[in-house]
Amino acid sequence: YKILLMNIAELIIDLSKNAILMQARDGSMPAGHNGPYNDNETTVRNTSHWLITFAKSYELTDDSIFLDAVQKAANYLISTKARPFKYSFFHRKNSQLDSCNGLIGQAWVIEALAISSIILNDPKYSNLGEEVFFQHNFNYDYGLWNRLEIDGKIKSIDPTFNHQLWFAACAALLKGARKVKCDSIIKHFILKIPDNLSIINEGLIFHPIKVNGLIKEKYDKK
Repeated sequence: YKILLMNIAELIIDLSKNAILMQARDGSMPAGHNGPYNDNETTVRNTSHWLITFAKSYELTDDSIFLDAVQKAANYLISTKARPFKYSFFHRKNSQLDSCNGLIGQAWVIEALAISSIILNDPKYSNLGEEVFFQHNFNYDYGLWNRLEIDGKIKSIDPTFNHQLWFAACAALLKGARKVKCDSIIKHFILKIPDNLSIINEGLIFHPIKVNGLIKEKYDKK
């Protein structure tokens, strides 16, 4: 077991060293695509994920090259390139879909910002994460969040359960100035989970939220 952990740690460190070579001057990492959907993405998603990997490598080695990589990536995520209109983060380039990549895209950046504040000992990243969190409309009746477009437009509630769960879990990591209020909303989300979660096939989670096929009509913000 200890050998396995050592090998995983070494793998994380080696991958991080190679990834740093791909980090652009502005701190961003190369863009990818949205899994099986093959949606072209901006650099925001991969930058967020690599920031977390760099942070772990720094914890494992105390090597300043990883801390520097975290700093550069964090500064990119709070830049106007990543958040051009000061609302949600710009994730996706497909004109037929939202540019925020629903709640899941925002969750990944919020997670990276929360870790940035811890590793860099700077609350501004968590505070920004909270700012974006509170810009998302929370429907107390349903215990679910609306999607927030990058230009500030409030869109329908994200109808995928794991997106809602990721958003709540990542926001719970934030330790900004409004943590008490943030946590109170997350707690309300948790209390409403029984109304929004479907279990099928002896324990398999059915991620489309159970609203009898009326997601848009029921969950759009009026």
